[in-house]
Amino acid sequence: RYESGSLLEVTALQLASDWTDRIAVLNRKTTSLVVVTEYVIRPDGDVGETVVRAFEARAESLQEIWYLTISAHIGDLAFVGKGDRSHLILETGTAEEGGDILVFEISEASRPILTWSGRMTKGSRCLSIEATNPSCGEVLLRSINGDAAIYALGRHGLELKRRLSISPGVQVVPVFRIASTLSSVMLSA
Repeated sequence: RYESGSLLEVTALQLASDWTDRIAVLNRKTTSLVVVTEYVIRPDGDVGETVVRAFEARAESLQEIWYLTISAHIGDLAFVGKGDRSHLILETGTAEEGGDILVFEISEASRPILTWSGRMTKGSRCLSIEATNPSCGEVLLRSINGDAAIYALGRHGLELKRRLSISPGVQVVPVFRIASTLSSVMLSA
């Protein structure tokens, strides 16, 4: 929590794996949903699987409410909404192959439901999923080879809105305007 000009630890939780590199947060009216990935190498040592754990943050505590096991590494994940529904979008793959996108619908009381999957980045790993307009279901997918495009949740999964030309070291982040609309701005790293 940010208080009196500094960050204060409210609660802490030790995960089972030491390899946790992706976090997404969905802020709700009374609680927040915090999703983390735990990458676990299988006993044969060649490939691993990712456990996606969801914690409800409420009253200065974290309580696990569900988990998913994905048979691949997750490159990135993000939350977006469309209407009154929330969705978790994630990319999977192994080594440098990937670009497989999974879309899960998130509800208050139950496990996520897989609503769509597809290959989005021509087999290249998608190293960045950024919610550019989270309330309208828009995300930016950026692949390892530099391709970037904005997609929106549609009737049949993610639908291409526009392709972008983005230089390395540039990040697209959401920025709130005074009129409470959300737009995207490019910032150099």
